[in-house]
Amino acid sequence: MHSKDRFFFFGPNEQGQTERKESWVGKKKSVRRVYKVVQQKKDPTKVAHHQHMSFELSFTKIGDAWYAEIVPSWYYSYNGYKRSNWHEDLLSKQKRLEHNSTVRDQVRFVAYFLASLCEGNADASIIGYQSLVQFETDQTVEAEALVDELEENAEVSGDGSNEVAA
Repeated sequence: MHSKDRFFFFGPNEQGQTERKESWVGKKKSVRRVYKVVQQKKDPTKVAHHQHMSFELSFTKIGDAWYAEIVPSWYYSYNGYKRSNWHEDLLSKQKRLEHNSTVRDQVRFVAYFLASLCEGNADASIIGYQSLVQFETDQTVEAEALVDELEENAEVSGDGSNEVAA
């Protein structure tokens, strides 16, 4: 957990590790990269930044049950911990590359990862995470329909810029 900004992020498991991958099972067994060191393009012997998969957790009580809300993101550091001066620019660039399905898979991965941390641990003081729950609301259905419609109507104009016809 980042002590100042209070979010969770993946880092290396060992000193000097340049990449970390975690196995998980979604629809099938796969591996996801959660951390990597990115070298500078001009001088590949120097580190440009560290890219960390990150997520925020917030908790909501519904009825008698508590639920964790997972918000996935990315964190960019210059030394594996401290925020890079270019964090906002790198994050913006990464977010432009991601689609709804990518974010959904990130949530599914984090839910699996948290649940696997608790497997076989009988300590009652530790929070136990269970399977992912999806809540459907009228707003969710309307929003998904709007996104689907926009994606279907997306066209590339003659000048190379993306335009959405709605």
